[in-house]
Amino acid sequence: RCFAVDLDGVWYSARAVLSAMRARKQGSIVAIASCHSFAIIPSTFPYPVAKHGLLGLVRSLGIQYAAEGVRVNAVAPGYIETQIAVDYWNTFP
Repeated sequence: RCFAVDLDGVWYSARAVLSAMRARKQGSIVAIASCHSFAIIPSTFPYPVAKHGLLGLVRSLGIQYAAEGVRVNAVAPGYIETQIAVDYWNTFP
């Protein structure tokens, strides 16, 4: 499910809009990455693997379609104070 949401979902969305963007010679796709995209944090598998893959997808699409006027980027927010994050932070002294 993690891969389906965090990686496949972005790919299917990009694939759905790319042909129209290429035809117009303009467009922008923005994916939501994560701080987990850059570092593997223990006990978080498979989420960081999906987010690493997302960065590869974004970079590949960006390089592939830049000459056609399509920009592909990702933003990578840090931790958000949710209960899951607070529970994780509370495991540290």
